[in-house]
Amino acid sequence: MSVKLLGHFHLYPPSHNAGAEWMAHSMLRYLSAAGIKVKVITNRPPRRRGTFEGIPVEMVSNPARASLDYRWADVAMTHLDVTRQSMKLARRLNVPLVHVIHNHQQLEYHRVAPEDAALVVWNSRWVADRAGAGWDGDSMIVLPPVPVSRFESIVPAADGAVTLLNLAEAKGAHLFYELARRMPDVPFLGVRGSYGEQVEPPDLPNLEVIPNQPDVRKVYARTRVLLMPSTYESFGRCAVEAAAAGIPSIGSDAAGLVEAGCNWQNLPLDIEQRPAINGFARSSALGSRRTADLWHGTLRELYGDPRTWYTASLAAYDRALELEATTNRQLAELALRIEGLAR
Repeated sequence: MSVKLLGHFHLYPPSHNAGAEWMAHSMLRYLSAAGIKVKVITNRPPRRRGTFEGIPVEMVSNPARASLDYRWADVAMTHLDVTRQSMKLARRLNVPLVHVIHNHQQLEYHRVAPEDAALVVWNSRWVADRAGAGWDGDSMIVLPPVPVSRFESIVPAADGAVTLLNLAEAKGAHLFYELARRMPDVPFLGVRGSYGEQVEPPDLPNLEVIPNQPDVRKVYARTRVLLMPSTYESFGRCAVEAAAAGIPSIGSDAAGLVEAGCNWQNLPLDIEQRPAINGFARSSALGSRRTADLWHGTLRELYGDPRTWYTASLAAYDRALELEATTNRQLAELALRIEGLAR
């Protein structure tokens, strides 16, 4: 008999397109293909009842109704905003609960104890090292899965844009806009994010801003270089997606981006300009002029020299293949662990 796995999340693609939700979806698709029976419930609008890429998804806002789904499940999986509700239901109905961890403060913030987590899944080595130092429960690492086959058919255009996904301050929107000002001969493409207050763009002839995209492949098809000047990333999923399409990235020295290893060059942000807010780094309106100068020079070199871009493109694609092989091994282990929890 197939193991039944319930995913309980606050939101889910394609109505909510953030890295955590796409990681959860990618994991569930793998587990479903491995023979585990999967379904997802969410607790926030939009109201929905159907399937997304083979995964049944339904919005269930009534806790009593959610209890029925937990009674159906052999194992449940949760993360982020719905964590405490999920813990209560799993504890009351004696369902083993898997927590997917997307930042180093998540367990502490939601007051998760080892008895509330049959398994913790860290999304990167550095998060495991940082958050797992005092964790006594069972855990493993699964990097955010990025199937190369989903992106490798994209052909980056020679005149494609310099792109930023999510125009929030902490994602580097102000630096992105400054670079667009400095490079009027280069197209810049900004994509509004699914979360975080979006920094409104300046009026620049070479800058286009578009809404959040359910299918990010349409964005990569217009992209020549991806920018990720983030002050915090637990892992660089966007850089890996771009790499799978042969698109090089220029990223900050945030730990998750460095670990992903898909960036052509990790550049520092001005540490003095990003004071810690609740343990997370926050950027200033721009950062120092030295920082902007450094990013400008690096971007000009990568975008403007075809040979440099081609070398970076090949290296990025190779890294995406390497990460896919690693993640597939981790997902196979996760499937075995979930099957073990159901016994």
